[in-house]
Parts: sequence; structure tokens; C-alpha cells
Amino acid sequence: DHNNLPDHWSYEEVSFPGIKKSHLGWEQFPNSSSKAIWIIGGKDERGEWCCQIDNLQKNTEYILRFYAYRDTFINKIYPEVEIFNQNIFLNNHCTSKGWQLMELRLNSQNAAPSTTLKFRNRFPVKFWFYLPKLIPASEYPPLLSKKEEKNLQKRMDFLGKDKSFFPIAIYGVSDLESLIEIARAGFNTALIPPRQDLMKTAADMGIKTIINICSGLHDPNSIISIIKDFSSSPSLLSWYIADEPELKPFIPETFIPLLKKLHQLDPLHPTCVAMNRPWLVQNYKEVNNLFFMDEYPIPNMPLTWLTESLDQAKEHVGPQRIWSVVQAFGGNQYKNQGWPRFPTFSELRALTYLSLIHDVSGIIYYTYPAAHADSTRWDTIKKIIAELNFIYPWLQEPNTNKRGDLHLTIHSPYKAGANGSPAIHYCYKEKQGQILILAVNTINKQVEMTLHGLSKETPFSNVLFENRKVVIKQGQLRDTFSPFETHIYTVTAIDSSYALKNYISQ
Repeated sequence: DHNNLPDHWSYEEVSFPGIKKSHLGWEQFPNSSSKAIWIIGGKDERGEWCCQIDNLQKNTEYILRFYAYRDTFINKIYPEVEIFNQNIFLNNHCTSKGWQLMELRLNSQNAAPSTTLKFRNRFPVKFWFYLPKLIPASEYPPLLSKKEEKNLQKRMDFLGKDKSFFPIAIYGVSDLESLIEIARAGFNTALIPPRQDLMKTAADMGIKTIINICSGLHDPNSIISIIKDFSSSPSLLSWYIADEPELKPFIPETFIPLLKKLHQLDPLHPTCVAMNRPWLVQNYKEVNNLFFMDEYPIPNMPLTWLTESLDQAKEHVGPQRIWSVVQAFGGNQYKNQGWPRFPTFSELRALTYLSLIHDVSGIIYYTYPAAHADSTRWDTIKKIIAELNFIYPWLQEPNTNKRGDLHLTIHSPYKAGANGSPAIHYCYKEKQGQILILAVNTINKQVEMTLHGLSKETPFSNVLFENRKVVIKQGQLRDTFSPFETHIYTVTAIDSSYALKNYISQ
């Protein structure tokens, strides 16, 4: 009934013969005295509420807050919001049978002085929306005091003290036998429950630990003794304080009581959370140090799902605060969740080196129980970890392109990944006259490429772990990649006469 719409809100009602129409309404929410708008999407693409907002400033940060409700969670079915000519797929709306507070931080860009706010639903399920507010970020109360902001930076400084340390970590280490096993495999970091025997053994073996205190978000007082007992351990690297908070009703303000306890009892060690929605990392950057991005692409998504997540997260907080979670699980017990098999060796290796190519500050595998349950799987993991330890001195070296003209040509028919980027992702590291190049084929097809821009004085490259060399002709390295294959090239920058003589002698 267009005579009974909320102030300033409207929707378009058009009927198309033979096309199922959308349904929209504004009514009292069940068991509540408040009214909310709702949408059931149809095939007519008219399932959207619209509201014009005036008196806006250009290129200004705003926060859009509202509540959303759904009766049942169905994966991949989410509503959308449009504002400032930006369309946001609300794929963090995972709460069902309860209102979920949504908070979007956006720049108005050139959409001023007016914009249109739209709530949209393209699916034949019912979504409710309540109490939307658009607030200038400058008027939003700060989450932390100035002192607490400094403490957050101090925690990052703690991480940066050891320039030679690069975390190679794994989830799910819950007993001494597991801890000893991952140390033998070459891991240097483990995510563990708060247990003194594990902490002591880890310290004795030189293993760094990430302690799971996620329960502290619900009740900060419940973990005071844990913080006091474990914060002085030489093995402690970080506190794991939340798992995918953006998919649950954990808004940034939820973190404040726990952070206050940590600031009082342990102002040294950083916090970390796992996240699955990189566009929301910016919401939590004031209340957390490290972000573990946990996209699991095998077998139903492209490998670039992970790299896109890493790149987007880095835009908000920089590479120093981003770790990659590498999928090391799958099989019958995960079949109904969308992961019916464990990654192959090539896939696991590709995800690992893609993480390095995209400049993360740590790698953590998920998860030890799934990986160690089968000897073939565990042997696969151990082989990759052995490689990482072999090139370990390079892991903290920044990705660079000092020559400035390094670029790829792809010769094979399949040239691009699912996101349109070149099928081969690569990075270039250089130190003390040595060069390391990591290159990964992101697609399930054979790809042939040439890397241009290397020194013309170098006649060949060694390919690590493959017992072969590749000729470099006129600064060009040409090689072929099998599906999801990784190549690691080493080059020594030496003068041409010595290089040619050495090459001929081999």
C-alpha cells in the first residue's frame, strides 16, 4: 500500500506477465512494537527499497549502520545494499532468527550532495531491515583511547623486533604429541589451547605459540588468570581472540572489554583474528593487530579467491598485518560443508607460494587433525614445509622489482585466471646479488610463459626442488607450467664472461 510507506522510503511496483514479482512491505516485526521494512525477491529485479539522502559531503568517510534479520541461513543467499553508487553484497549476514547489527564504512566519493540508499533482495526468501543510520565517521565515537591506540602499535612493534622470523604455523595442535610432530615437520609456530605443558614444551623446542582465548570475547574476566599465567612465556607470539567475528554478532565494540584487560595485564603481545570477508577488515583494524584470511577454495573455487582476499585485506591494513590461512583439510566429514576432498600436493603448494607472492607476513595451515589423519596428506605437508625452511632466509625479504621492467608474456591458449588476472602469478626477491623468483600457475590448464626483464648477463636459472635449469636468453626466461604448478627460480647476478664459462662447463 503506497499510502502507508515509511517516511522518505519508496519502492517500484511493476508487474511483468509470466515473471514472478517481488514482494515488499513495512509492518510490525513479530513479537516487537517496532516496524521494519522487508523484501521477498522475485524475478522482476524490483525487490528493493529506496531512500534519498541529502546534505552529504564529497570524499568523506561515513558509517552506515542498520539491523538485518533472516529466519534461516542459506549459504550464498544474501541481501545487498547500495549507497554512494557502490553495491555491497552483504555476505557477512550469517545470523538467523536474531537481528544482526551491520556496519559499513564507506567513502562518499563523488556521490554528493545527494545519494540513494537501497536495500535489495534478489532471492525468494524474506529479509527484514531496521533502523538504518548514516553517520559521518568524524562524529563516530572512537573505539579506543589515545593510550590504547599506542598500545596497539606497541604490539605491532613486538612483532617487528625479530627481522629474521617468519611464522610457519598450523591450527589444531592440542596435545604434546602433536606439538612434537609439527616441530619435526619444520613448523615454527602453533595455535594451541592455554595449557602450561604445551607452553613449556614449545619454549624448550623454540616453537612460537598463538594461544586461543576466544572465550574472552564473551566474558573477559574468565581469562584473566590465563593472561597472567602465559604472558611471560618466551614462546608466546600472539593471542587468538576471535574466529570470523564479522560472520557473527561481534561488532568492533565487542572487543573493547577484552582489549582493556589485555592492556592492563599484557601490553606486549599482539592479538589476531581469523576473517573470511576482507572488505570488513577495516571495521576491526582499530581493535586487532593481525588478520588471518581464511578462504578455502578447494575444490569449488579458483585459487585466486585466496589471493583476492589477501590483496583486498592489505588495502585496509597493509601486508605487515596479514597472514594467509592455507586450506589443509577436506574429505567426507567436510563434504556437506562444500569441501569433499583434501587438496592435492600441487594445490597445497600453489596456495602456499601464492600467499608468499601476495606478500603476507605469516602462513598458517588449517588444520593439523585433518592433515595428520592420513600419512599421504601429512607427507605432502611435510614436503612443502621442508621447502619453506630451505628458502627460509628469503621469506622476510620484500617482494620487489628493482629493474622496473620485469613483466610476463603468456603464450599458451589459456592466459588468464578466473578473476581475469594473468594465469601466472609471480614475485621477485633480491638480496646480496642473489635473486629468487616464485611463480605459480593459478589455473587447471598447462600454461607457457616468458618472464622478461632479467639480466642479459645471466645465461640460466636453477629451478629449486626440480633438479633442472632454465636458459635465460637476452634477459628472457621461458618455461612451461602444468596445472596448478609452482616453479622457484634462483639466479646469481654475476658478470657475463664468468656466467657463460660456468654454464658451458655444466
